[in-house]
Amino acid sequence: MFMPFSQTSQTTLAVKALYHTLRGLCLWIFLFSLFVLNLHSQETHSQETQELPRWIPQGLLFQPLRANVLEPRVGGLVSIAPSTERPALRLDIGSSIDLVSFCSSNTSSLSSPDVFLPEVRLGAEFFTFTRLRSEVNFRFPVETTDFYFGINASAKAPIHDKLAVSARFRIAHISAHLVDGFPQFQQSFVYSREFVDAVLAASWAMPFGTVRAYGGATVPFHSIPDNFGTAIPQFGADATILLPGIDFISICAGYDLKISTILGATSLVQSAQAGIKFGEKFGHGVLLSAYWYNGKSLHGMFYNQHDNYVGIGFQVE
Repeated sequence: MFMPFSQTSQTTLAVKALYHTLRGLCLWIFLFSLFVLNLHSQETHSQETQELPRWIPQGLLFQPLRANVLEPRVGGLVSIAPSTERPALRLDIGSSIDLVSFCSSNTSSLSSPDVFLPEVRLGAEFFTFTRLRSEVNFRFPVETTDFYFGINASAKAPIHDKLAVSARFRIAHISAHLVDGFPQFQQSFVYSREFVDAVLAASWAMPFGTVRAYGGATVPFHSIPDNFGTAIPQFGADATILLPGIDFISICAGYDLKISTILGATSLVQSAQAGIKFGEKFGHGVLLSAYWYNGKSLHGMFYNQHDNYVGIGFQVE
């Protein structure tokens, strides 16, 4: 059972959490800078293949996994099942951007014009996902917020006109903090994780739209508390279905499965999302969707609690 803690203890925990967050941010900025400089140096000295960097390219080379919880979103949802008098709310705020693109051109005499060379991009992403509760008089206290920031490298190469292979590698930091508090949760603690995340995906262009299947894993290399397994395998699929004769409406759906180990116990974490998108099929728009989550909580302050809910919400993409 958690014991009440004093204001001094709260301040100490807040300072520790801020220290770990700033330390992680400085580390990732330093590593990212070295990575960019190294690739730029390789581009400068390349003679057989010209790599032409483009800064701030349009869009994302690797589209976020539709049902994966650790993706940047702008939107929110409200739980509708299990039904409660005061439903829980989730608010997501964040973005991902590709900062530089490297496209190889076939200038070498040894290169075949039929060879599909990949595009490679480097980017960054920052987002939060917040848990709120609904109270009387239109009040929505914030129980907890998780902060995520990281850098990523992505690549995509067409195999033929109907199939493309893509990959994404991320190095990230995530920390969780109590805000307005949780009625049954009396004591806060430092929750901080640094990890690498790698995903390989294959996308097929179908007559009705696009289907993507993927697999990968998340490997934490530093965790407070240190209660997590060595790796979290991940599998899933998502799809964008086009409506004949309607250019501005599409159907988006996805399913994500993770195998997580916490305190020596292994369990499944499942999430699914499906809805209607108004706007560009593979670009900006508004998504109205239903969302299902079943597994250990995505929020660090409640990492060992089980969540199972269905919600409805929106996303601005």
